[in-house]
Amino acid sequence: MSRTSERLSGAARWGLLLACIAVPSLPGAALADNLATDSRTTGWIERAIEQDPRVADSKIEVTTVAGMVTLEGRAATLAARDFAALEALKIRGVLGVVNHVDVVATPRSADDVTRDLRDRIRQDELLVRDASIGVDVVADTVHLQGVVPTATASEEAELLARETPGVAAVENGLRVAPPAEMDDGDVAESVRAVLRRDVYLTRQPIDVEVEDGLVTLTGEVRNPYEKERAGLLPAWLPRVRSVDNELSVAAGPDDGTRAVKPELPDDEIATYVRVQLRRDERVEASRVRIDVLSGRVLLSGAVPDPLQREIAREDARYTIGVESVTDELEVRPLPRSDAEIRDAATAALRAEPALAGRDLDVGVDGGVVFLRGHVANAAEKLKATEVVLGIPGVVRVVDELVSDEDAADFS
Repeated sequence: MSRTSERLSGAARWGLLLACIAVPSLPGAALADNLATDSRTTGWIERAIEQDPRVADSKIEVTTVAGMVTLEGRAATLAARDFAALEALKIRGVLGVVNHVDVVATPRSADDVTRDLRDRIRQDELLVRDASIGVDVVADTVHLQGVVPTATASEEAELLARETPGVAAVENGLRVAPPAEMDDGDVAESVRAVLRRDVYLTRQPIDVEVEDGLVTLTGEVRNPYEKERAGLLPAWLPRVRSVDNELSVAAGPDDGTRAVKPELPDDEIATYVRVQLRRDERVEASRVRIDVLSGRVLLSGAVPDPLQREIAREDARYTIGVESVTDELEVRPLPRSDAEIRDAATAALRAEPALAGRDLDVGVDGGVVFLRGHVANAAEKLKATEVVLGIPGVVRVVDELVSDEDAADFS
């Protein structure tokens, strides 16, 4: 399952470079200690992932280099992929997680996925009471519509969708409309939901009682940091007046989980986010600006496409010390030379089935593409133009194609 720094994949090379840059003068013994620490960290992450039931049926490989973690492999659901990264990030010594895990969704019909998700919603104690949730599945994407009483309920519904096999993406269109009143039972279910979703607390024996908005937590956690998290998470929920944290701390075997909240200066967080982006080969991050204030990260600048924008946001979120991520990135394709555009246009036209057998000439001047040659009809002329317009860097297309229909009309 694991690949430590002794067996490096391409995704881990940035981590190795980081290690070399960060510790250029380490003697042999110290470098060996660093490798041993990475190996131990990898083992802790593997065990954390294996013990999380939400990551069941996944095959994930872990690489750790100088505290930077790369996850590769496959997961059965979107939620499994998410929680694998969160489990890794909770291990002490981890500075960031690049998540290369692919979701290999089980092929299912839209009706099957819809029935499954609706059953999950009906069985959820938080959502069964007041939520009015519509489910629509199109091309493996779940669209959630309707009204829920709290943001916690919206997050719970989205999590249920991401946990459903066969789902490739989730569009959460739920609207939050707080009720005039929430009884203590509703508040208690909201508290249990946020504690259940937290990777530090999900398997801890925590009891929740609510009376007139006063939340009382009893039970056991493993360290003071987990107790602090358990007390803070419910404090921002609607109708919670205060939290009485009566949790006791009962230390168990060391499983690598952080026992102290990571406190990093903003400039250091910014550095780690930058390293995350640079070592992720899926992102061209040279035009990304990173600003951090009190752990809140602002991403601005530009990336070449929407997928890279999503990956950059994820990389920042899975960096140590990051409290939240605000995404103000713009999607702007990288400038391309005329030769690059010509090669890309020629390859795209040759790969288009509707233009099979057509020998088309492509000229480019300042990003303007000139199409020349013969096609059968106006539909093929339109298709050629559409294909080329979809190529990054193309400013416009000048159609100089001659169709057989044109020749017939002229004769």
